[in-house]
Amino acid sequence: LDAQGRSVSWLDAQDDEGLQGLRDAVRVAAPDVLAIDNIDVYGHGAGPFMADLVERASPNLLIAAMRGTRYEQLQVESALKDCHYGQVVVPNLEDSDISLLVNALTRANRLGDLRGKSVMECHDAFRRRAGRQLLVALLSATSGRDFEENIESECQELPADLSLLYAIIALATHLGGFVTPAEVVMATGDVDNETLNALRRLQTQQLVTSRGNDRLRVRHRLIADRVVDWYSRNGQLREPAAGLLFALASEELSRPPHTRTRASELLWRLLSHSTLARLLGQNAADVRSTYQEVEVALGSSYHFWLQRGSFEIESGSLDHCDTVSYPHPWSDRNHYKGDTACGYLLLKKA
Repeated sequence: LDAQGRSVSWLDAQDDEGLQGLRDAVRVAAPDVLAIDNIDVYGHGAGPFMADLVERASPNLLIAAMRGTRYEQLQVESALKDCHYGQVVVPNLEDSDISLLVNALTRANRLGDLRGKSVMECHDAFRRRAGRQLLVALLSATSGRDFEENIESECQELPADLSLLYAIIALATHLGGFVTPAEVVMATGDVDNETLNALRRLQTQQLVTSRGNDRLRVRHRLIADRVVDWYSRNGQLREPAAGLLFALASEELSRPPHTRTRASELLWRLLSHSTLARLLGQNAADVRSTYQEVEVALGSSYHFWLQRGSFEIESGSLDHCDTVSYPHPWSDRNHYKGDTACGYLLLKKA
């Protein structure tokens, strides 16, 4: 579209502006075409935000990308029912796509393990080993290694000083966000030049990408998912999760109450009892100690106690519920989530 001469703008879904600020920026820029990647980071606000942009900011064409599972989970269709829209599902590679891809890799001298093989052998690698999926094809077919094996090898081969940093950044990327160098340093607890040098090494190796020198992400969200899964399966995610929570919670203390930023959204996403339980392999002791480490920073937060108590009710121990949940700040505010959790606790006790 840009090559055709249309005015195309790209909106970063991770900006700290907030939805109203982003909406105002789009209105001022008045693009013909607006593109937004990973719009599902706005949760259930993604659909209404798109509808509002079309109605008020008025780009002629809005292109938004999100995962198919999130599209269903966030009920985007119902939010866009009054808009003229279409859903485009990214397809698997066709034979013609594979031919174009092999030709492009050949011209760029990036065939890797496929170098010297016949055209038929190259095509077979993309069809059979990569399952016709683009990202998997690029990583698997050209390196001669399975996608999962490639990711696991990267994680295993990283030295300890880089491994913790990589896991922290992968965790933020997995949750649909990014972290700043300052947040990573705070999450590790090592405020020195060696940590910053280690971050630069990750970027030099292209395991981590940086936008504007302060937005660190793993190079692709799909890769981040696999990295987080590897650290979780190997019982190495508690320290990165606790460190990232501590860094984000410390930032939360310095902000005015009830302000929502990129960091606070990431904090509440990671603080969720279901998310922590999933990431830490349902290990009650690890989840409990992770909450304990951020209690000083978030002890006055209603949401913190709601999540901590909900974990004990659903996955932990009823004996612990009396100390971290009911009666606690839940019942001091008339909030349906707290009422529901307290009722659930009483039911389980009965």
